[in-house]
Amino acid sequence: MKIATWRGESRFTIDEVSDPVAGPGQVVVAVQAAGICGTDIHATQGLFPWAPPMVMGHEYTGVVREVGRGVSRRLLGRAVACEPSYGCGECAACEAGRISQCPGAVRVGGFAERVALPASCAHPLPRSLDPTAAALTEPAACCLAGLETFAMPHGATVLVIGGGIMGLLTMAIARRRGA
Repeated sequence: MKIATWRGESRFTIDEVSDPVAGPGQVVVAVQAAGICGTDIHATQGLFPWAPPMVMGHEYTGVVREVGRGVSRRLLGRAVACEPSYGCGECAACEAGRISQCPGAVRVGGFAERVALPASCAHPLPRSLDPTAAALTEPAACCLAGLETFAMPHGATVLVIGGGIMGLLTMAIARRRGA
């Protein structure tokens, strides 16, 4: 299968690698849509602490094509939003729900034809949801998390600085929450 590997600065290569296999508790997802996040761009500019080589892409959706031992076969063929990082599950960061700060965190980039993930990182989507729109699940979750950091009274005026996708999503979610 093919993956896009970040090699540093703005250099990427398209590489051939072995197909992933679902281990115990895992699924293999055929990636349908993957967004290019500002974080990905910032990393290529040296503004984010990632080191090449790596497969980027943390906003992606796909279809479950294989399940490992202990995973329900009902997931086969289901469209899912993918949570691209998982931790050890035992350290203080994991226990506090800060998986991205786990020293042993594993990132599974979506700039690939297929990925293997823990089944807990594959979230079934409504059948009517377009996979490209569903790739916005992760950025929308970030915007919602930001809005949940303060109590917003109904009818509040909210200032959103920036008209990129994150700003637009924040504005739309704030409006839905009564701003």
